[in-house]
Amino acid sequence: VLTLGDYWGKNINIPGIITPVGNDFFYRKPITENDNSILIISTIIHGGELRSLTRDLALLCPNLKIKYKLHPNEFHLVDEYLLFFVEIQNVKVICDEIDTNILIAKSRLVILIVSAVLYEALNQSKKVVIYKKLNYERQLTLAKLPNVYLIDLASEVYDIIEKPIIPNHVNFYKATDSVQIKKLVSI
Repeated sequence: VLTLGDYWGKNINIPGIITPVGNDFFYRKPITENDNSILIISTIIHGGELRSLTRDLALLCPNLKIKYKLHPNEFHLVDEYLLFFVEIQNVKVICDEIDTNILIAKSRLVILIVSAVLYEALNQSKKVVIYKKLNYERQLTLAKLPNVYLIDLASEVYDIIEKPIIPNHVNFYKATDSVQIKKLVSI
């Protein structure tokens, strides 16, 4: 089993050999300036809950710059989301005009329910908030890691914004190991 980093495959009973080969796309952190935005990562399943949370957060903290990133399965709903946020000036709905890695790099905090973006955000040393709705339990194995927070209400986000980033030594992604890949291909 080839993995993106040392984290994957631990504590799982997998027959065979687990070999981290890395992936530069996920490993490299984009070089861009942080704009202190809050990034909300939506999905077709979680969109209803997340947009309500986003509205509550935006109204509670009108000084926050919030980016609401639609999942590709939601792009056809963009007009519905724009209409939902039409009267809220501090929320910007984004489809695919900005790469998710760049959005993460620019943000100060990422909010989601269930998404692989959680790993990308932690890899970029960002704080991640898991909104405790629907099937959020899938992310609970990560809740013990530094910089991961669980919330029930939008009002809880403001305190998390002010918390410092804690160094995290979990290796979700590592640089592509060309030597290891060449060894595997030559077998």
